[in-house]
Amino acid sequence: MLILGEQLIRDEVAALFELIKNSYDADATKVSVRLDNVESASRGKIVVEDDGIGMSRRKVLDSWLEIGTISKYSSATRKSPGGRVYLGEKGIGRFAVHKLGKRTDMTTREDGSNVEVDLTIDWTQFEQGGSEFLDKIPVTWNEHEPRLFVGGSSPSKGTRITITNLQTSWTQPMIDTLSRSISGVASPLAGLKDFSVSLSVLGELKRPPSRETIDSVLSSAPYKFDAIIDKSGNLSAEYSFYRPDLPELKRNQEPRENLLDPTRYPRRPLAGGQREPVCGPFKFKLFAWDLRPTDKRAVFGDIKVYNELVKPNSGIRVFRDGFRILPYGNRDDDWLSLDARRVGRTFETQISRNQVFGTVEITSSDNPELRDKSDRGGLIDNQAFKDFASLAIKAIGVFERQRSFDHNLVEKAYGRTRADKLARIQKGLTEIEEKLSKARGSLNAETTDNVLQLIADIRTEVTEVVEQIEEPLLVAAAVGLSYMVPSHEALRDLQRIQSILQKTVPRMPDGKMKNELETAWRLAARADELVTNLAKVFKRGRFKDLRLDLVAKQAYDLVKERIDNVHIKCTMLLKEVSVKGSERLLTTFIMNLLDNSIYWLGPLEPGKREIHVIVGEIEGSHPMLIVSDSGPGLQDDIEFLAQPFITNKPDGMGLGLYIASEIALAHGGRLRDFSKSGLPGLLKGASIGMTFPRKAIQNGTK
Repeated sequence: MLILGEQLIRDEVAALFELIKNSYDADATKVSVRLDNVESASRGKIVVEDDGIGMSRRKVLDSWLEIGTISKYSSATRKSPGGRVYLGEKGIGRFAVHKLGKRTDMTTREDGSNVEVDLTIDWTQFEQGGSEFLDKIPVTWNEHEPRLFVGGSSPSKGTRITITNLQTSWTQPMIDTLSRSISGVASPLAGLKDFSVSLSVLGELKRPPSRETIDSVLSSAPYKFDAIIDKSGNLSAEYSFYRPDLPELKRNQEPRENLLDPTRYPRRPLAGGQREPVCGPFKFKLFAWDLRPTDKRAVFGDIKVYNELVKPNSGIRVFRDGFRILPYGNRDDDWLSLDARRVGRTFETQISRNQVFGTVEITSSDNPELRDKSDRGGLIDNQAFKDFASLAIKAIGVFERQRSFDHNLVEKAYGRTRADKLARIQKGLTEIEEKLSKARGSLNAETTDNVLQLIADIRTEVTEVVEQIEEPLLVAAAVGLSYMVPSHEALRDLQRIQSILQKTVPRMPDGKMKNELETAWRLAARADELVTNLAKVFKRGRFKDLRLDLVAKQAYDLVKERIDNVHIKCTMLLKEVSVKGSERLLTTFIMNLLDNSIYWLGPLEPGKREIHVIVGEIEGSHPMLIVSDSGPGLQDDIEFLAQPFITNKPDGMGLGLYIASEIALAHGGRLRDFSKSGLPGLLKGASIGMTFPRKAIQNGTK
């Protein structure tokens, strides 16, 4: 009995939730929870009363007192007489009373009955029973005329449970946690109908002041996300952004579908053991705010609103059949590791718990494998839960990418971007120069000239430092993202060379030795070519005249092995075109586009995977460079996708197209979506590239 009650249920709040769930299963419309002097375990009393259907004597003795009976399973549809989906599942939630206290007094009257049933359990007798069987421990019960549930102003049916001789003395933080949890049950977002829970606290401890609920401020959230994830891992979501101080930035993303992980949850089974998620469909809602003081004031008017309503209720909660599952969404529970994900990033692209309120709604019928732990401390960590959490995180990623775009516009509107800060530095330097020039006659001429020269040097240094930092970062980021596999292949080949040469000893026949050495030589040549091409990318150099078609061929050679390994047909449609540019930056540009195409072609059948690399001219002999594929195409505008840390890859960093866009700008062009341009050679999927401002020198076709 100690294991079933006091030691099984996770904590006191979870125990009270079990009793509230029992009231819901009994079709109660009102539940009252009263805590009297619970700061003292010996004097305290907990009373839970509802107006549900109540219990008869037989039900109390044969079901409520019978360990492990699941009477709610007797219904084929697992619904209460009032049509509610049962929340109880294991037949042990009733022992939550033992977690709360050592004495239980219950009075209940069944709907339509002429009698009440009283039951008293002294749990200390079970503890002192030693080797006695449970049926030898006395339990006191009796029937009598109704005294509590008598009708009129009082309910004519229901159950009251009074718990005394408490197991622990309550503290104010425990009261606060219980109050927030009960408030969550009453939330309209929970989806419960005709069900309310009230809490009263008497004694030294106090119930937190009655404030508006979190629901009253959800409409103020600038970023909103309403999504459904189906049983195959497809996301259908609607996103919106609105700030009252920036009405011109209002944006609504119409409902659209995303496959959250095309490599893991394909639309049709593929070779290699891929599968659909074990968990069933569920709904997902997110509301998010920016946390700078100026942003809070713009949205709430008073920062206290955030501190009193949003912050204490922040986090992502899980509801099953309309009832909350603890502890998900509690202040001490980061079940999706949102804070840890954000700590690892430099930019504000990922949300933390203190800036978001979210609900995940599941049903027991659609998610039978998402089952409660016996201690009521969440859901069992099985494959269904792993898939459930994984899909939830990926859905959050989709929301974060949409939010990041609008957040960047907010930062720009308030002049908080890096470019704005650099512009202010330059402006400040200019103002100093102007003031010094005006005061030249009244100041020492030599000193004035020295200061002006110093300012000019600072201006040059700032510009050069930014350029010197940006280019290596762009290339290094691209190399880290795109060249990991080729480098690994080169290392693998070199290791194999070593192994072969170790086996080649003078005692081997001349013919066999020759074959082994030739094999080693071919592997060495291949590794050397790969590493040489990588070295060209790393080599820093200024803009110069170069052949764009040769750069494209070089970039293709770097990933040729990867393209061949995943059975992609790649066609090079190259004209001999010369441009002025950086060989390593343009190679990086092409590599990033090829990397994107390789990823998005993954879910297609091998015979349908195709890439075209196009170099030619467009719009009055402007050089153009395009990578086109037969994949699903772009779901968003290229301007949106080119923002830093925005990507539709479930686990992507969101740097590839941003790097490509920066490289295009560095060459006087811009990243473009050519998919609707009607140019020859384009495939039906994504066609991304750039044009150059200078005319090409065309010498033929390759």
